[in-house]
Amino acid sequence: MAKASGGNYGQLRGDLLFGKRYLSLDVLSWVSIYRADGQKVHYGANWDEQPYAVMPIEGDMIIGGYNKTPSYDLGLSLKWNKLHLLYNRRFAKTVAPLSLSYFFTPYEYDQYRKLNGYAPGYAISSQHAELGYADSRGNFAWQVSANFDSQDQQRYQVDGDIPESGTGGNDLYPNGADSILIKLYDHVFQSVKWSEYTYGVSAQSSYNYSFGKSQSGVIMVGGQANRFNLADAAYLEGIKYDLILKTYNDTKVLNTGKETSADAYVQVKHSFGYGIVLNAGLRYDFKLRSSGKKLHVLSPRIALIYSHPKWSAKFSYSKAFVDAPYFYRNNTLDINFGDDNLFPEYLNSWQLSFYSDGKLVPRLKVEVNGFINKADNFIIQSELGNTNAGSLTNAGVEMAASYAISRFRVDGNFTWQRVLASQNFSIFDHSIYNIPDFQANLAASYEIVRGLKVNAHANFLSKQKSLYALPFAPEVVINIPSRVIVDLGASYAIWKVEFGLNVYNIANTSYLQGGSSVAPMQQAGRWLLGHVSFKF
Repeated sequence: MAKASGGNYGQLRGDLLFGKRYLSLDVLSWVSIYRADGQKVHYGANWDEQPYAVMPIEGDMIIGGYNKTPSYDLGLSLKWNKLHLLYNRRFAKTVAPLSLSYFFTPYEYDQYRKLNGYAPGYAISSQHAELGYADSRGNFAWQVSANFDSQDQQRYQVDGDIPESGTGGNDLYPNGADSILIKLYDHVFQSVKWSEYTYGVSAQSSYNYSFGKSQSGVIMVGGQANRFNLADAAYLEGIKYDLILKTYNDTKVLNTGKETSADAYVQVKHSFGYGIVLNAGLRYDFKLRSSGKKLHVLSPRIALIYSHPKWSAKFSYSKAFVDAPYFYRNNTLDINFGDDNLFPEYLNSWQLSFYSDGKLVPRLKVEVNGFINKADNFIIQSELGNTNAGSLTNAGVEMAASYAISRFRVDGNFTWQRVLASQNFSIFDHSIYNIPDFQANLAASYEIVRGLKVNAHANFLSKQKSLYALPFAPEVVINIPSRVIVDLGASYAIWKVEFGLNVYNIANTSYLQGGSSVAPMQQAGRWLLGHVSFKF
């Protein structure tokens, strides 16, 4: 299949997909290329339009920009008898909508130089390769694989873009005894770039067993070992759009290093008959950090399932962990980073689920899940650095359902949640800042006549609050009203050709959304994307 797409904000996309079977060989390959100018929102240099900037300046905010260097995704998958080979390479470079951190203003994106071929924003290039073998004999099956992953990242950020006519002031860039005093209107930029790769092996086997008239199950064991290497890193600061002021190699650095991790697990799924199933597992993780510190973690999980001919129910408990990120533990770029005493973060989850696949109510598939999640030891940032001082317990209900009849199909889901307890985490009235208590999606499609399909999607988010909090400044609570964003689309297929048009946010609703930025940001308005495709 070949597909070409274009849109109203400079979106250009091309897709090629090829699949073929040659005797015992299955071949699948793909290429996708995308770029977009992005939607520009103009701001004046006043506090009314930029209430959360240190010093408002006039300029354009760019939403959804992927330009200067096109993004792509390409891959190849080969399967020959019991062997499989996969290779995938991806690149994406997005435009940062506003300048860094508390500056929070538009900046002159096109004026800044390229670094390593990329304009300001976040660029990430990755590749994944995997070679595996799978086989089975009777009730016994196994598979082994070797994999390699690499990633290059560049975070190229504009610190402040105050015009030279502004009063501004000065900013101090500390570098030990070699501190540098620069003017805020010197159009400051900074970039941190690093390269990393991971290689490893994994193995898994399973055995199906049965005894008696109703007792049966499967035992699964496996494990994997990986070696991580942050091979190279560089940090620099510059001024006047183009001049690199200093490249750091002693202070303000991301330290290179190697880390080893391994895990082993066992899982048993046993059916007792009468629709009762027990699924239990245990995983052991080991990690050797670059500092020499060793971690040992056990993660259990267990589920009790009752399966009725028309529905099923499940109660489960699981414990999971993730180690403190390498980036947090091995750099001196900021006061918040560089602490190898950080512990892993843990999540305990209890869930009660119900599922019906269309037999209880004809054509209606529905799944309802109630949960309580307790996160411990998660990392929080403060003026004194990063610490494992956070905890959060929340409960909620989520539901997904679908209904299909003839040429009509509708799918929907919703999630509701409430905070039960927290420590060192910004909440209000049992809610989390920048996250709605309730959100829902509804998607429907209908084939009007043969080849002509229409579809619609609605996304609803309840009201939220966002917290504007900077060091040594009073906190400001920002109210974000509830919203419904509606998307519409249509496609027509004749012979081997298809034409289509999708309109996102058809009402051009203007709304803000908060997150990791210091204050909520303007989000995308009405975007159009049309396409034509041909199947060979």
